[in-house]
Amino acid sequence: MRRERTISDEQYLQVSAQISTHSIDARISAVHLFAELGS
Repeated sequence: MRRERTISDEQYLQVSAQISTHSIDARISAVHLFAELGS
């Protein structure tokens, strides 16, 4: 059976890379926010 909604490995890697960069960016901006609030 052929499914139309299958995701290729390449697309999966791209999506997980985007998710990890977004979470890193969120952590960095949270750190900057706390640093500004603390000063």
